[in-house]
Amino acid sequence: MNNKNRTVAGYKIIKSLTVANAEYVIGQNENNPEFYATWRVFDHDNFQWGAYFTGKDGTQNLLAAEKSLCQRALTEVNNNYPKEEIEFTTSAIFRTLFGERHRFGLTQGEMYMIHHAVEQYNIIASISEKIADRNIDPFSENNAKVIAEIANKFISDFNRGLGHDVALEEYITEHIAEFEKDLAPKLYDMSYLDTSPCSDYTGMVMLLRPDALSEEYRESKYQLFLAEGGFGCNPESSGRAVIGHFLFDKEDTRMNREDFFGVFDERYLPEWAKENLAELRGDNNSEDNDSPDMN
Repeated sequence: MNNKNRTVAGYKIIKSLTVANAEYVIGQNENNPEFYATWRVFDHDNFQWGAYFTGKDGTQNLLAAEKSLCQRALTEVNNNYPKEEIEFTTSAIFRTLFGERHRFGLTQGEMYMIHHAVEQYNIIASISEKIADRNIDPFSENNAKVIAEIANKFISDFNRGLGHDVALEEYITEHIAEFEKDLAPKLYDMSYLDTSPCSDYTGMVMLLRPDALSEEYRESKYQLFLAEGGFGCNPESSGRAVIGHFLFDKEDTRMNREDFFGVFDERYLPEWAKENLAELRGDNNSEDNDSPDMN
């Protein structure tokens, strides 16, 4: 479009870009050429949604305006044609719209950020898939953060030449022990219950409901509780109190019978829980640590 003699609010239009039937323009201030602005234009002369760049450095203002122009135009494209293919090159993003290609240039810094982000995303997706079968939820806030650290370490090692010949799967196998201690397993649900009839919870490992725990403790390791006494250990009693220990830190406390899903099937206990359970049962002079009474 011919921008000759187009002005708005003291700015002369020096560049325009039309995409998806929308026009975006850059204007240069006629009184202060160091200042620039971008607008969305309706019907050729209705300038809306101005963004102004009036810093001390005119070159930086112009670069910011150029970036604004491309970003706003690309947003317009994405909003109107979200399913169109994106074609990446070494210096630009091209969008093909009804057979016409639109180019959005990228700086070296922007290209690096895009490359790193895509690489990290792909690695995170691969790691998440590979650890999901370890009873670990890759999408919890804590685990997502740890997985991102694993991905960054892999990228860092690869960029230093340490990982060029190491497949990601082998890398995870080699390094998972470094991170697994920080990964929280999925919360246990009722599928982990021992469904055998039980008339007395005393000495049993009980499975706490997540909502019985404070939000910061809603992890599977805090759901395991060794019941040791209290009227609540009798499912038929009107009393509710269940006295015992959390398996994770062996802290003694009182819970209520309704706080539990039921008796946990000890076949699913992780190794650390088995060790703590043996210690607690030993401290309590339990005579049979291997086969709890499941009357």
